[in-house]
Amino acid sequence: MIRHTEIFAPLRALGLPVGHVVTVLEEMDIFEDDSEPSFERWLVGRLEGLAPGIRSEAERWTRLLREGGPRSLPRREGTVWLFLNQVRQACWSGRTAITTCGK
Repeated sequence: MIRHTEIFAPLRALGLPVGHVVTVLEEMDIFEDDSEPSFERWLVGRLEGLAPGIRSEAERWTRLLREGGPRSLPRREGTVWLFLNQVRQACWSGRTAITTCGK
């Protein structure tokens, strides 16, 4: 097996396209992707030097923005119907964007 971490630096030093080499190695079924995702490297760099309490909350918030989270129900069911009626009325009057009205 050939690992990503073993070939990345030498290929870059030679100016060779890493993506093409990886594709060929994957087709040969001898490639193991052990690279760290770029998002993880970016996040570690951004959070470096923050106080632990702020760091954990900022990391949680950033991951929630990227990956999404559980949806919650509206506080009152009536608020949903009120919003939908406003959208429907706006569509009938032609005041909203085409994508909102589904035209």
